[in-house]
Amino acid sequence: MVWWIQPLQIADDQGQGTGKWRLTAKSDEDGGGPYGLCEHEHDSVEEAQNCSKARAEAEKY
Repeated sequence: MVWWIQPLQIADDQGQGTGKWRLTAKSDEDGGGPYGLCEHEHDSVEEAQNCSKARAEAEKY
């Protein structure tokens, strides 16, 4: 199984982008995510990628 760690824009209830980001893990297997690696939202892709809490969680994958 291969995992990708990448930022994903958070969608609202209508599926529209909110401009907020979360670092996620996604695998190449069915049912493999994406899983949010932290509960809080970030204002940019760079901020999500540099989130120490999310990066620590990503180490599990």
